[in-house]
Amino acid sequence: MEDMPWFFEVREMEKSKTDWFLLYKNVKWSWGKTKGLNNRKRIWKDVNEIVNRIEKYRESGDISEEDY
Repeated sequence: MEDMPWFFEVREMEKSKTDWFLLYKNVKWSWGKTKGLNNRKRIWKDVNEIVNRIEKYRESGDISEEDY
């Protein structure tokens, strides 16, 4: 989850029955072939940037919760 927070499916896997190293290795190995995961990672990064900017503007008083 730390390295791939956008990989939501891992949250639903049984922790004791999952070979996490094998899963991680397979995702990293097939990275170039997984356009869906690449796109999800890109979107995750963009959404996090938007959230960070909103928090920054809220803290500075430039926007309030009522503004959005």
